Amino acid sequence: MTMVLAVFSAGIGGSFQTGYNMSIINAPTMEVQAFINETWTIRNGTNLQSGLLKLLWSVIVSVFTLGGLLGTWLGGYMAGKYGRKGTLLLVNVFTLAGSVFMGASKPAGIFELLIVGRFLVGLHAELCKYDFRWRYGGLEDNASQLLAKNGKKTE
Repeated sequence: MTMVLAVFSAGIGGSFQTGYNMSIINAPTMEVQAFINETWTIRNGTNLQSGLLKLLWSVIVSVFTLGGLLGTWLGGYMAGKYGRKGTLLLVNVFTLAGSVFMGASKPAGIFELLIVGRFLVGLHAELCKYDFRWRYGGLEDNASQLLAKNGKKTE
């Protein structure tokens, strides 16, 4: 049972958030680009140039990693100030706010909310990974301890 819990916490609390959010953005590429172009046309009265559309799309995709970079820097500070459990509870605000921003972007007609939302979700994903690494000291070490019959680390 301990191994099952360790695997689920490693998958969901570790790299799952980052992997899911990095890959999920590729599926709706055409829809999001059409939304950006439509919003730009409503605002400015002209279609968006292809190069600028690609630039905006690239920013939306890559800003997740910039949020992750900031999350790496803030991880130790927040864990020291609020404790590990407090940090894990507090960082949920980032993902909820990011989800609200991304969900509200189309009804509001503001594609920039996608950028802000992806940044906040990236911040959350890396803060969760940072806390997981800090708490468990690396999954490989713990998996070897959990799998050892005598409870001692195997080399």
